[in-house]
Amino acid sequence: MTDTAADLPVRTRTVTWEDPAPGAEALGRMTGIAALEALRDGRVPLPPVLRLLGIDLIEAEAGRVVLGLVPSECHYNSNLSVMGGVVAALLDAAMTHAVHSN
Repeated sequence: MTDTAADLPVRTRTVTWEDPAPGAEALGRMTGIAALEALRDGRVPLPPVLRLLGIDLIEAEAGRVVLGLVPSECHYNSNLSVMGGVVAALLDAAMTHAVHSN
């Protein structure tokens, strides 16, 4: 006999983030690379979506950024692999940040 969804243990995940408006305002007054450095160094909070997905800004220089993501169960689809949308969000963030770094 197989377990039903109701029989399986439930996991929870709590996500916290800062109000994005002040950070966006501060970033709007900076050059692209200065904004990325502020995000990387924690002087301005990361956007809520990056917090939600667990994406970190690791390196930032002109024309290049390195983002990191350690996948966990909350990123999995029903095939126990990382959902393509998570990978797409990581790529989107990397490309957007690289464009803004110039």
